[in-house]
Amino acid sequence: MQLAFASGAIAGKLALNGQGVDATGLAFLRALGGAVAFQLARVVVVGRATPQKISRRDHGRLALYAVLGVAINQAFFLHGLRRATATSATLLAATIPVFTAGVAVFARQETITRRTAIGLALASAGVLTLTGVRDVSVGNLLVTINSLAYATYLVGVRPLLRKYGALTAIAWVFTYGALIMAPFGLVPLLSDAPRWSTRATELVLFYLAVPTIYAYLANAWALSHAKPSVVAGYVYLQPVMVALTAWAVLGERLTPRLAFAAAAILAGLGVILTRRGEIDPPKARAAKS
Repeated sequence: MQLAFASGAIAGKLALNGQGVDATGLAFLRALGGAVAFQLARVVVVGRATPQKISRRDHGRLALYAVLGVAINQAFFLHGLRRATATSATLLAATIPVFTAGVAVFARQETITRRTAIGLALASAGVLTLTGVRDVSVGNLLVTINSLAYATYLVGVRPLLRKYGALTAIAWVFTYGALIMAPFGLVPLLSDAPRWSTRATELVLFYLAVPTIYAYLANAWALSHAKPSVVAGYVYLQPVMVALTAWAVLGERLTPRLAFAAAAILAGLGVILTRRGEIDPPKARAAKS
């Protein structure tokens, strides 16, 4: 499953930079593909029982969270990935659990503890190392915004996940996300897709099938059969897998700056994930990028 998630950065990088696929169009296509897959899964799985009717107010909330969890998340990640390395993009995406803890404290869903503060400080040092302060890396900054938006989504959507079930809530979040992104991504997709090479088409189809649909469904299945803390721990594998694959396929090198950032971010991630009574952000990663 983590290998499937990790493959997204490599396939996305090859499609965006190697084949010239439009980032906005690909982000919309990913949201649309996820919406179709999750709605079908919802009909098959939830349809066997009598589903709880979603109120109009909660539909509005799901649409609002779709802006953060799908629209901003998908678009900013792919535009950032196009400008940044696959390794740094995946490393910054691994900060989602850390950002989620910070947002939960800000939203007063959690109280600040020493371990939370240490984790946030360590990860923040790593993020600032990659994004820069004076000489800002636009690509890394976009991926950081993507992670913060998704973390905010996780904290906000959590009550709806519990109320209606993860599959139902995620299906509607992706559906609203695709509708929201359509005005921005449909035209670039329609004008760009006819010019895709065979290689570009293969990469896009792989990107939709493996790191999107399969990975999200596999993550949901894993969360139903294992403790969330166990599933969360495997987040560590993604930067390692991507770094090794990016070195072999894309020729990306491990620089001292990247090594320090990785150490700081992963240390902060470890502190956050091993807290007692933590909010578990990866539980909702079935909807993620």
